[in-house]
Amino acid sequence: MSRATSTCNAGSKLAPPPSPLYFEDIEVGTHHSHTGLKVSQEAIIRFAKEFDPETYHTDPELALKSPFRGLIASGAHTLSLWRRMSFEALQPPWAAIAGAGFESIRYHRPVRPEDTLCLSAEVISKTPSRTKLDRGVVQTAEELSNQEGEIVMTLICAAVVLKRVAPQT
Repeated sequence: MSRATSTCNAGSKLAPPPSPLYFEDIEVGTHHSHTGLKVSQEAIIRFAKEFDPETYHTDPELALKSPFRGLIASGAHTLSLWRRMSFEALQPPWAAIAGAGFESIRYHRPVRPEDTLCLSAEVISKTPSRTKLDRGVVQTAEELSNQEGEIVMTLICAAVVLKRVAPQT
């Protein structure tokens, strides 16, 4: 995947478009990106206390003694941040009806307090459904990087997207 060049800019938001993109509208090779989401220490601790209470996610002092030498976001939190950014970046949004799964998720380096994450994504394939003619699967290769340009997570995921007009049977 070729990375889109963008500068992380925490807090940027895109206005919602009037209508979604359907399966037929989405082209392989299309890129989308999100220019930044800042991750606070408080958000890392709050998420971890509820969903992943390891001390290197919840306690800044004990985290200093961990192999990470400081507080880090959990992988589940990082994936949740990706989902939010991916949703916000799809402008116009797709007529997606469900996620179809992940081929891979890799964590390359930890997300730390005050990191600003950027998303870069590329459509890598489209496959019409053989059994449900009103939809298809769109696959994307995506990566999150921090403000230093270091990749923190990569993934390949798939979404089920409706067709504009379903073929008659």
